[in-house]
Amino acid sequence: MNFNNYSSFNYDRLKKLKICDIIYECSGGYNVKLEVVQIPYEQYNTHLKANQLKWVCINENNERQNFLVTKGLEHYGPKIYSFPVYIIF
Repeated sequence: MNFNNYSSFNYDRLKKLKICDIIYECSGGYNVKLEVVQIPYEQYNTHLKANQLKWVCINENNERQNFLVTKGLEHYGPKIYSFPVYIIF
């Protein structure tokens, strides 16, 4: 079994998101289903001296959510998966 498929998206995988992709932000026992509405774009942050990805999703309530991930600091950012991580009974 390839457990890499079960880990959260890394920076390079996030760069490949496309419009209409369904992703999940999973944290603190909650899964938030999201649809990508703006593909990630990369820009350089001169203060951090690092590349950053920014993109936009909408949740199931049609609320907009903005995301930002800094290369090399992904572990501080959102935990994005292709499936819901938590099982809620």
